[in-house]
Amino acid sequence: MKRLLFLMSVAGSVACSPAEERTVLLDGCEEVKVTGVAEMRLVDMDLPMVRIRGDRQAVADAGVTHESSRVSIEGSGISVEVGCPELRALELLGEVAADLGETAAPIERLAVYGSSALAGKGFNATDLDVRASGRGAISMADMQVGDVQLLAAGDSRIALAGSAAELTLDATGRTRVDAASLRVQTVGVKASGETEIAVWATAHLNARARGNAQVVYTGDPDLSVDAEAPASVAPAS
Repeated sequence: MKRLLFLMSVAGSVACSPAEERTVLLDGCEEVKVTGVAEMRLVDMDLPMVRIRGDRQAVADAGVTHESSRVSIEGSGISVEVGCPELRALELLGEVAADLGETAAPIERLAVYGSSALAGKGFNATDLDVRASGRGAISMADMQVGDVQLLAAGDSRIALAGSAAELTLDATGRTRVDAASLRVQTVGVKASGETEIAVWATAHLNARARGNAQVVYTGDPDLSVDAEAPASVAPAS
């Protein structure tokens, strides 16, 4: 049977006011929901995922710090710093603004949905899966990554900087992807709708563009281009 610990700022097994800090020891739970708590420090955990839901009172600017490798935050008006040394996957839903702190483990997945925004810098990854939709925004700097898989849709905004061995990008809708500061050896792009894509490819670029999609690139890569007007693939001016 799935065990669930539900923390909230009313009478219950665990209760605290929004101004208090609470350290909770968890044993055997598979999911955590947090509501009305200003700062949570979750330790001694063995969870496949920590899921945090609530309104703007749920998580204060002080942040969420715990030892889980997978974190999902959902809510409205939440601004939070996420400092999880063992973090491997982070998901934001609704209206959440998160700053990603330093991690010791390689990041594997970053996902932003709704009107959420994620910012961070200076992390390593071997294989990184990045997803954004709705009006989600992701800004990552000083990345050192092996292979990046990026799926973007809706009116999302993504900015990536650093270096990677390979970037595979699939963008639809009105997505804007600025990867012109991400130095990549091999880039593969599929763009449609009214997307605007900027990439930096040093060795190979394989690009397919449809609709009104605009793809610009820097570098001097070997090219394989399939673009149907008015879509275009062109070097940056």
